[in-house]
Amino acid sequence: MTQRMKVYGVALLLAYLLFLGSAAWLRLWLIDGEGRADIRDFVSFWSAGRMALEGRAPDAYDWDLQKAMQVLALNQSFEGYFAWHNPPHYFFYVVPFSLPPYLLGWFLWVVATFAFFAAMLRLIVPGFLVPALAAAPATLWCAVAGQNGFLTAGLMGGCLMLLERRPLLAGALLGLLTYKPQFGMLFPPALLAGRRWRAFMSAAAVTLLLAGAASLAFGPATWEAFLGSVDKTNDVLLRGGSAWTKLQSAYSIAYQLTGSLRVALATQVSVALVLATMLTWLWARPAPFACKAAALVAASYLATPYAYIYDAPVLSTAAAFLLRDGLDRGLGRMAKVIIPVALILPAGFHALGSFGAFVSAVLLLAVAVARAKSHALVPARA
Repeated sequence: MTQRMKVYGVALLLAYLLFLGSAAWLRLWLIDGEGRADIRDFVSFWSAGRMALEGRAPDAYDWDLQKAMQVLALNQSFEGYFAWHNPPHYFFYVVPFSLPPYLLGWFLWVVATFAFFAAMLRLIVPGFLVPALAAAPATLWCAVAGQNGFLTAGLMGGCLMLLERRPLLAGALLGLLTYKPQFGMLFPPALLAGRRWRAFMSAAAVTLLLAGAASLAFGPATWEAFLGSVDKTNDVLLRGGSAWTKLQSAYSIAYQLTGSLRVALATQVSVALVLATMLTWLWARPAPFACKAAALVAASYLATPYAYIYDAPVLSTAAAFLLRDGLDRGLGRMAKVIIPVALILPAGFHALGSFGAFVSAVLLLAVAVARAKSHALVPARA
């Protein structure tokens, strides 16, 4: 079984490389049919980093100025915007990948963030499981867009895996996750309920340190520009962003079913409150830590209206914690079916729309909570 899973995982990763290589050769990815650079999400990171290097980081939050820079640098126009939505300390993350040309920066970004993601998975599970988890279809969606799903998933996994042994380092990783704050909003109630004071304080300290460092490096005006852009960003994202189906959230599903933004927002807020209450209860009670971690990661994906398909590598992290618990206590028959199904569902994104990764997160959360509640009934392996 161990060897079979390793072979399957490696085979899938090789298949992805073959697919991406073929897409590039056929000019469907990286290079378009006219021989120009393919414009994907990474261009927002690359151009924002370039603007920061030029001493005009605040301008990155002006969508028109950033697009003008992208058009000039890549010598081509395009419809819509690839805007910069992240807080100023995210400049630190992307500037190194803005030094090389766009396509090389994109390649290095994907390689570096995927390597970090795989390394954090390796902290959670034995090496033979890493290729299988890393080969989940969500990996492909993130790599093709050049997005930050690998970084998000790696920081969440590393934080939780180090929480018991190195709480200060775990908190530091959580502080680094504030570049995408919507994925960290359930961590504070979970940490407080679990009395993880050192990790909580460490996360707060690192967050403040990053905010101060960004002000020193890029100027206080960068924070003013970011805060001034939040309303526009929220207005666009809460109206579906680039496409409603790319949003994998209760908010998006409710809107598509009812056509009402008010109902969609009320649905999402209700879901977030239920999840926060459930996690507070779960983290305050005795239960296997891996189950608590899996539940927190899966719930974090469900709690935000801004969960996109390229963020779905987070679900591989949740699955990794469930497999870790399974190695300790054994996996039941249903879990052996549900976990692979949950990892495969995002592959059907174009057919399933907003339900793909959303249902995956629901399934993983259900398995985590069920295993946590029944832990006393399941004898630990010797």
